[in-house]
Amino acid sequence: MSRAVPCEHTNATFIRVDKERVDTMKVLICGAEGTPYAHGAFEFDLFCDNNYPNGPPKMNLTTTGTGAIRFNPNLYACGKVCLSLLGTWQGKSTENWDAKISTILQVLMST
Repeated sequence: MSRAVPCEHTNATFIRVDKERVDTMKVLICGAEGTPYAHGAFEFDLFCDNNYPNGPPKMNLTTTGTGAIRFNPNLYACGKVCLSLLGTWQGKSTENWDAKISTILQVLMST
């Protein structure tokens, strides 16, 4: 498994971690060519609460056109990110957060 986020001209993920609050991150995911998200930039807030890494991080989409745009069934206009890995969507047991093997990288690659 890769330990790096993609960084290509049409498919990139950028992460900014607050030096004072390493539990809070800004994530920018640029849509991959050949997908409906190509050439789009999607901003997320990611937060690791006191339950992390035993539980998943929290994630919110901030690119919503002020709550007007829902990009797909898993990215709500209110910012909710539905992903079984985050515990916000009911998936197969193998798709849920597992403290022994799940990572933030896995969340970002699944978003």
